[in-house]
Amino acid sequence: MGKQDIFDFLIQKKEKLCVLATVGGDNAPECAVVGYAAKEDGTICINTNTHTRKASNLRKNQHVALAIGWNFNDRNVQYEGKAEIVEREDPDFSEWEEFFFGVNPSAEIFKSPDTVFIKITPTWVRMTDLTKTPPAVDEVSL
Repeated sequence: MGKQDIFDFLIQKKEKLCVLATVGGDNAPECAVVGYAAKEDGTICINTNTHTRKASNLRKNQHVALAIGWNFNDRNVQYEGKAEIVEREDPDFSEWEEFFFGVNPSAEIFKSPDTVFIKITPTWVRMTDLTKTPPAVDEVSL
């Protein structure tokens, strides 16, 4: 396994759900289950509303962690990265909107004038393959 194997897993995973952890203003952790879309370079895109706690947290602290996959007979990924909010007025907003909803068309029910996207660049990833005995682990700092 290597970093591209991890990134390919994120793209190919059928259920595009993850747990996103952010840090609140009081340095307390906060997490939410969210939909995601992954690019070949490992960048992850998440949509949210500009008024959510996660958006507010990211305006103060760009560091995030994700957990992807939670079955005992599958692979799962721990992912840490740096997040950037892509606002409607950003020149590449339409590109991120098309990408995210192209991967997650059922999420369009959440689209609103307050929709923003969270673009996350990976800094560290770890995949554990629980389909193997013993489990295979691959960890990459980026």
